Amino acid sequence: MHIAIRHRQSDIFCRVKKMRIPMARLSRKIDDDGNTLLHHVADMTDYGGGKQPNPALQLQEELKWFESVEKLIPSHYDMHHNKNNEPAREFFERTHDNLLKEAQNWLKRTSESCSVIAVLIATVAFTAAYTVPGGSNDKTGLPILLHDPFFLVFTVMDVLSLVSSLTSVVMFISVLTSPFRLQDFHHSLPRKLTLAFTFLFLSVAVTMLAFSATVLLIIHMKKRWTTTLVYAVAFVPVTVFALLQFPLYVAFTGTLRYSLSIAKRVLPWNFVHHLFRSYSNRAPSFQRNE
Repeated sequence: MHIAIRHRQSDIFCRVKKMRIPMARLSRKIDDDGNTLLHHVADMTDYGGGKQPNPALQLQEELKWFESVEKLIPSHYDMHHNKNNEPAREFFERTHDNLLKEAQNWLKRTSESCSVIAVLIATVAFTAAYTVPGGSNDKTGLPILLHDPFFLVFTVMDVLSLVSSLTSVVMFISVLTSPFRLQDFHHSLPRKLTLAFTFLFLSVAVTMLAFSATVLLIIHMKKRWTTTLVYAVAFVPVTVFALLQFPLYVAFTGTLRYSLSIAKRVLPWNFVHHLFRSYSNRAPSFQRNE
């Protein structure tokens, strides 16, 4: 078990974990160097980079691995020192210091680059709000194409583009201003980065929809197939962006599930649902009393 944990063999770990009696005995074992199972999690001698594509996700994977092993060992083993007089957590922080620096640099570069793109999209969306397609009436100041159905599409998409891009900028700034501590890479920073990428993708998508609506307003295409073609072409960059970022979203799936579980507990509709259920359970007794 010590060797399997040091080599990050999660399949062997999960298989033995289901065997309760061997796991209870193995979790308390200490080797000749005074290392517990947690000390072997921190050992980077046989670490090959993990399965994740970037340093931030690799560090998150290591933190999750540490947490999963920590749940199995006795609680007082956290304070156990090996022959080098180091508890497991201090040993983990020391051995993962280089990976932490790589993760910090990667996260800063990514957030800076993406925030520039988000600001550019916000600038375009803000400018488009004052230069509506077709121009404005000189007497009333209202847009000439105000009653065209595609004008409503343009307006809604432009507002969504501005809101989502600015929200993305705020999230990327939140990442850049974080303290970048080791534990922040467990949930906090990956969650912020996931939300920032989500809003950035949404801003790209609705910006292309606003562009398509503008083209249809100006050219006045009457045939249905030409309208479909314009929207299909407009989604080419959105599709390319989605395909390029898909591996990152797959890697952040665990963080996204964790965020959704918190949202379900926090949002008010959970309280309303429980209130409605309690009322429904009481209703039959009221009817019987009547």
